[in-house]
Amino acid sequence: MNRRQLPGYYFDEEKGKYFRILPNHNAPTGSPYTKDKVALAQRAAKRQKIEQHRRTEDKDQCVQRSRILSSPLLSEVGLYRELDRSKYARLYEARRKTFVAGLDATVHEVSPNTEISCFTWDTATSSALTSLASDTTACRLPRRHEEFPTVTYHSLMRGFSPQEVSSMTLSPSRVLASTCIGSVTRSGVVLMKMTDADMLLPKSPAEFDLSVVYHFEPETTTWSSAANPFTSPEDTVIAVGTSKEVLLYTDADGRWDDQQRLPGKSDALDLSWLTPQTLATGYRNGDLRLWDLRSQGSAIRLRKTGAVCNIRRTADQGVAIHGMNSIALYDLRMASKRAPRPVTTIDFDNKDGRPRGFDVSTELGVVASADDENFIRLYSLRDGRELGRKNAEATWRQAQLKAGCDEKDLCRPEFGIRCLQFAKVGVDEDVLFGSYAGSVVEWAW
Repeated sequence: MNRRQLPGYYFDEEKGKYFRILPNHNAPTGSPYTKDKVALAQRAAKRQKIEQHRRTEDKDQCVQRSRILSSPLLSEVGLYRELDRSKYARLYEARRKTFVAGLDATVHEVSPNTEISCFTWDTATSSALTSLASDTTACRLPRRHEEFPTVTYHSLMRGFSPQEVSSMTLSPSRVLASTCIGSVTRSGVVLMKMTDADMLLPKSPAEFDLSVVYHFEPETTTWSSAANPFTSPEDTVIAVGTSKEVLLYTDADGRWDDQQRLPGKSDALDLSWLTPQTLATGYRNGDLRLWDLRSQGSAIRLRKTGAVCNIRRTADQGVAIHGMNSIALYDLRMASKRAPRPVTTIDFDNKDGRPRGFDVSTELGVVASADDENFIRLYSLRDGRELGRKNAEATWRQAQLKAGCDEKDLCRPEFGIRCLQFAKVGVDEDVLFGSYAGSVVEWAW
């Protein structure tokens, strides 16, 4: 109950009445109603109110554990990630550590003189789609059991645009979208319908049947793209992020409709589909917006210190944000009017401030991130604990020396590890792909 403040009087909550505030020099010995003691009590009450508000805020934003999970007999009931005391938590953590420890590297040379800037894996044809400067190349990577393993590749975009490819994405209907950054000519996006795998020769890389190019307005830079993985092959939706807005390309009977657009005030550096109708957009100014396409342009806004370089979906209600030198894991069930705090924060070294490779495997529960020393650091998605490291530079150098290159000619590339991707290869084989210089490095069992 709010008490009315009377000038010169102080209300005692315990005694329930007002007392006159006495000057210190006239106050009786031990009187609790001097100016100093009243001010001290008011400061203590204010601190207690702030602490109570903080506890209430934390309680509202945290997911409450079920009482069932506190029982030793029933602690194995519920979500796997909540089973801290069960055998399943230890089993899955041991599986992550075993997976990381058993990864063995294979280096596939794609281009000796050009760095790979973008990468995506085509499961249907077992091809690596890579961007080399202003060209996009389809490469078939040999498997370890083959008697004569060789890399076969051919160009997909030569002649389309004389400028750097900034992003690549492949839809479930096998439409490849490649965005051009727009330095020499106007920026744009190239949409290519890839040839069905049944129509290709054995052991041949991916090819395309049809392609279309869309150019944007002058002074517009195209940064990112993301195909909706939840759509059917008949309903293809591809999001393209630029310096001004995000465009949604929808396949309408062979024509691409881009009427739906999402406004932005900064460069859209990365895009990720969290649900069939929710698109996450990361901006250079540190904003992360979660757009609900059913609500006519409304979005939930999160804020991060520094640019949002990569976004990955971690669960039905989770998202991982990759910045210049940190990774933040969020549980979106904590989102409310206030910006939620990250569940886990992972820091890594990136002194030169260049964008680094990043990816998340929700099935394995592993986060992969590259640092400025060309190490790939692997973390547990459950608690952010580091599971191991892989030295991409040492692996690449060893492969080059084995192929007969002179060690004096091996120079560290300018950008290092720019791409990382978890993929399924063959019969449910979990593989981590990474790009280093002009090679694709494959880590698998």
